[in-house]
Amino acid sequence: MTLTLWQFLHSKLQQHIPCALLTVLDCQGSTPAKTGSSMIISADNECYGTIGGGTIEYKLTKEVRRTLNNSSPKVQHTRIISHEIGMLCGGQQDIATCLLTTVDLPFIEQIISQLRQNRSITLSLSPKGLAIDYPYEFPYNFQNNEQWLFQKILGTEPRIFIIGGGHVSLALSQVLKFLEFHITIFDTRPHLTLLDNNPYANVKITLKHYQELKTHITDSPQNYAIIMTHSHRTDEIALAQLYNKKLAYLGLMGSQRKIDILFSHLYQQGVKPEQLKHLHAPIGLHIGSQTPQEIAISIASELIIQKNKT
Repeated sequence: MTLTLWQFLHSKLQQHIPCALLTVLDCQGSTPAKTGSSMIISADNECYGTIGGGTIEYKLTKEVRRTLNNSSPKVQHTRIISHEIGMLCGGQQDIATCLLTTVDLPFIEQIISQLRQNRSITLSLSPKGLAIDYPYEFPYNFQNNEQWLFQKILGTEPRIFIIGGGHVSLALSQVLKFLEFHITIFDTRPHLTLLDNNPYANVKITLKHYQELKTHITDSPQNYAIIMTHSHRTDEIALAQLYNKKLAYLGLMGSQRKIDILFSHLYQQGVKPEQLKHLHAPIGLHIGSQTPQEIAISIASELIIQKNKT
C-alpha cells in the first residue's frame, strides 16, 4: 500500500466520493495475487491498484460497485476458492473490503503524513475497520468471518539510489517510479539539465564529491544502489564508497572491459575479489539493449528479480 494509493483515496474522499479499499489478506496455492496487495474502487467508477486482476478482481469490483452507495457493512471478509468460480489455478484467497467515506479523512491524512516523513507504521485491518499503531505480531490471524486480524507494515517500499543523472538515469527513474520505488539521484555536476528536468525522482542531491556517498546511503535490505556516472573515474570513486555496504542490490553500468579495469584498480587498493562478488556488473539483463529506455528496462527487470526473491 503505497503513498500514491492513499493519496488517490484521499483525493476521492475530499470530493465526497465513497470508496472501497480491497486488500488481499492471505493467499494459498496458485493465485494471481500477492498477500498485502490492495486496490481502491471509487463510487465514480475509477480504480487504483490491483488485487491480482483476472476473474477474482472483476467479480469483486462488480460486487463492490453495487454496494458502495448503500448501507453495506463497513468491512466484509470474503474467501474465494478459485475452482468454485471457474478458475483453473486451484488457489484460495482471503480478501477484505473496507468501505470509506469523508468521515475517514482524518485517519487517511494521518497515514499520508507518516509516509511522507518516511516513517514505518503498522496498519491493522479487522472487522472493526482500519487502525494504526498496533504492535506488529503476525500478518494474519483468522478465526472466522467475524474474528480475524490482518497487519501490514507501511513505509517499507524499496529505495533506489541512482548515482549519476544522465540519460539512462532519467529513463530508469521513469520506469522505477511506475514500479513504486522511492528514487534518490546523486550527481556532482551543478545545474545538470537532465537532472533538473527529471520529474520522477523523489530526491535530487548535488554532491561536491562522490566520496560523500557513504554518508548518504545506509545499510538496509530495502536499499538498492546503481552506479552510472559520467566517467569511469567517478564510477570507481562511487564503487569504492559502496562495495562493502549491506544493500539489497548494488549494480554498476558499463562494458565488461571497463568493469575489469575498475576491479583491477580496486584490487591494487586492497579490495579482495570476494568483496565484489555480490556486485551486479555489467548491470541489467542481457536483452540486446541499445537505447537509454531499453537499458532502463533491462536494469528494472534485474531489480524486480532481486526484489521478489524475498
